[in-house]
Amino acid sequence: LVLMQHLARSEQLWPFRQSTSGAEQWFRSALSQCGLGRLVELHTLYSLRRGGASAARAAGVPLEVIESFGGWSAGSVALRQHYLDMGVSVSPAARAIFGPLASGRVAPFAAQFFNRGSCVS
Repeated sequence: LVLMQHLARSEQLWPFRQSTSGAEQWFRSALSQCGLGRLVELHTLYSLRRGGASAARAAGVPLEVIESFGGWSAGSVALRQHYLDMGVSVSPAARAIFGPLASGRVAPFAAQFFNRGSCVS
């Protein structure tokens, strides 16, 4: 749990956490650089937060891990009532991304973010 809390605050993993406008700018730029500029009008970082939490839950990641990585407080009502979409089914991609978290292997999950380029297929 201590490692998860440390990673949740890591500036290397989350360089724009303190600036919403900076994060949105980075997100739009990343979409454009990856050839997905048309999605800028459809998706925001809020979409990723909700979608990521829902995909992680579908992949079997415990709620306390999702809370920690997503910055929600323990037992967050907002997470359960507004962010998690229980209708999301697990995809092979979600299972590959979130599998280590679902099985309690946090270090391999975090390592994948340090070893990748900006556009991942």
